[in-house]
Amino acid sequence: MKKIGLYFFTNDLRFLHNELLSAACNQVDELIGVVMPIHISPFVQQHSVEKQIGQQRLLFWQQSLEDLAQHFDAQNQRLYTLQSIKAEDLIQLIETCQVSHVYYNQHPGSDERDLIIKVQHSLPNIEYITTSNNTLLNIEQLPFEMSKLPSSFTRFRKTVEAESDLLNSTPQNPVPRLPEVSGSLNDALQSNPSISPVKFSNVAPTPNTTVPTNFTLFEGGESAGLAHLKDYFQHSYASHYKQTRNAFDGISHSTKFSPWLAVGCLSPKTIVSTLHQYEYLHGSNESTYWIKFELLWREYFYWSARVAGHALFSKPVIKKPHIGDSPNSEALKAFSLWKTGNTNYPIVNACMRELNATGYMSNRGRQLAASCLVYELGCDWRWGAAYFETQLVDYDVASNWGNWSYIAGMNGQQARHFDLDKQTQMYDPQHDFIRRWVTTDKQHQIAE
Repeated sequence: MKKIGLYFFTNDLRFLHNELLSAACNQVDELIGVVMPIHISPFVQQHSVEKQIGQQRLLFWQQSLEDLAQHFDAQNQRLYTLQSIKAEDLIQLIETCQVSHVYYNQHPGSDERDLIIKVQHSLPNIEYITTSNNTLLNIEQLPFEMSKLPSSFTRFRKTVEAESDLLNSTPQNPVPRLPEVSGSLNDALQSNPSISPVKFSNVAPTPNTTVPTNFTLFEGGESAGLAHLKDYFQHSYASHYKQTRNAFDGISHSTKFSPWLAVGCLSPKTIVSTLHQYEYLHGSNESTYWIKFELLWREYFYWSARVAGHALFSKPVIKKPHIGDSPNSEALKAFSLWKTGNTNYPIVNACMRELNATGYMSNRGRQLAASCLVYELGCDWRWGAAYFETQLVDYDVASNWGNWSYIAGMNGQQARHFDLDKQTQMYDPQHDFIRRWVTTDKQHQIAE
């Protein structure tokens, strides 16, 4: 009997360095590539007070889809997107196309996992093949059981680093050879109302006049991600990373891998492998180690989100002023001013305006913006996490919600309340970053 596979892309939008996709190509006679659409859930709409995803995040996602679709097109295949995030549509597609094998990445988001669980319950006789396709480690490689995940990042890091071989393996990156799709399956796909082929826009993005001329917007796609990876390690940036990583801007001050990591255009295994090559040629130091250190933070947030499930989005146990399920007008006004970069804190205003214009914000900026919303403005941390979800080109459910939870002091963690004036003096003493994003006139208005 012919084996028909369906590869369900979520946050693993890459072709060349995709071990699960290579396995699928070798195991089935025909393979359908389907992408889960980018979406904003009712929960996020409610907490962010936003009805749609930001322009820059949408553009980055579309560019990533088109880059992936080009690989399919080069092998005379088509890549499809689901029309909705309803499990019923995926079930209908699997049944109509007589799919026997479903391949999917183990997404850290509870909504994405719930969708797959519904499909599995409805179609128990299908073979499901899955792995952690966007992490450094697979679940089988973890030096502990999931139920015994360390409660702190430090314990997690030390436990993983003790097993040094886990981070030193070279990933296998065979070029996938897509099985040919038969005419009858093609007909079934083209007539299926639950999917549509990825379309190539061929239209240059509209110039964003709010972005400074020296700021380069991120381009989505595996090709752009690999080009950035190559360029980064062709310079000596990695050898100075720890000294520059807290800068608010500057393309070389931090790795800027996060946008491509978030949607899976870059694999963390590929990054670590490339880093090891750099260390072999140029030597290792505290800065090159710190790149791996940050990737382990990302890893910790991933596995923590897998364990937490829906609890990742829990409301605060201890309520602060204004926090509640029914926010009052004062809280909503404060939240609106924060979103638009019109608070009494210039450094936060600059960070938020950068986010709204570019879809990006430095790690230091995210910590300060989060601290301001929670502790200076007294708003529910989930409002900010939800708003970041709508805007960030590097939105990753585990890292975003995990970091916000960390700042808010959830789950017994120590709260992270930053002194915004002190942070400004430390990281923007000449106010260069503030002036770049907030005009002098506006600063005077805010001060008044």
